[in-house]
Amino acid sequence: MGTLSTFEVIIFNHNGVCEPGDKLEGEVIVENTRPMKIKEIRLESSGIAHVHWVDTRNAEGSVEPESADEQYYKCTETLFPQEEANLVRNSLRTGDGYHLLQPGHHSFPFKFPIPPKLPCSFEGPYGHVRYCLKAIIEKTWKLKVNTRPFTVKSRLDLNNIPHCNEELVKSNNIQLSSILFSTGSCFASLHLSKRGFIPGEEIPVNIFIKNDSQLNIRSCTLALKMILHYETPSQSRRTKINLAKVKLGKVRAESISDTFNKSLRIPADLPPNLNGCGLINVRYVLLLKIKPSFMSLSSLKIPVEIVIGTIPINPSTLSLSHPPPSYIEVMTSESDALPNYQDAIMTYPAISL
Repeated sequence: MGTLSTFEVIIFNHNGVCEPGDKLEGEVIVENTRPMKIKEIRLESSGIAHVHWVDTRNAEGSVEPESADEQYYKCTETLFPQEEANLVRNSLRTGDGYHLLQPGHHSFPFKFPIPPKLPCSFEGPYGHVRYCLKAIIEKTWKLKVNTRPFTVKSRLDLNNIPHCNEELVKSNNIQLSSILFSTGSCFASLHLSKRGFIPGEEIPVNIFIKNDSQLNIRSCTLALKMILHYETPSQSRRTKINLAKVKLGKVRAESISDTFNKSLRIPADLPPNLNGCGLINVRYVLLLKIKPSFMSLSSLKIPVEIVIGTIPINPSTLSLSHPPPSYIEVMTSESDALPNYQDAIMTYPAISL
């Protein structure tokens, strides 16, 4: 009994986007051409993280899938029948626990509160964080389901994150060698005016390179990378995604010094972080990579972790006091720390890139 011609979930929030603590509003549209015998119409709202990959590295050589799930919330609202007379006037009880929904156009409004401190929506190669609405018409021995995804965007105010407004200088020095002998040293430093940025913003970077070796520097690149870490109860997996990249000029052997002023634009709609998610961790790293000639056995890397937020840093709070260190200052320092730069240098955990 009953012919269902329209069953649709409509979200009023702009582009189906909401923030933790907001309300998700909309309506479920049902149109039927004949009386329809149903038990209820309900709407479920839920959020879940899922990670999955296939591991082929076990000792037996067999293929074993790895997966894990983490649910953040789930709530259900009954749209039909309800006790209010104005919402059940198109319904007739059948006496067996079911109702007859009379023919016509029916609109069932809904308003779901979104819990605070939810991780934002995310899509990655081995996992995701997704939110969806599921409208269900429960009929006799049958369910009719319509699913509609929505997006949760977390707010991250960079002004509330320690050190985001401080300038940063990081340097490294390595001894270069070819297959047969040592050829000298190479020094590089990277300077940022701040550590916190928002999607769409440009990252200005000042780079100083001193090539005191007998080898030409054939490749210098500056890249912005997303570092993803996935977790299951038994294993973990780490991946890198290149978001932006720029090439620097070549540096001649035994050159005095070369300074480069470059910038990288952060892609739009990057997730700020996945705070609250126990299965996926997201980090952003600027990587300066210097590769000498083909004869060299080593390369120089300077990784710097940055923070991507949604609310930019107030310019009046920026701490700009020092230029990047020179080669002479670094090489003549008697300690590992750079003199006169204690307030500008920040040490981060080692990043294998």
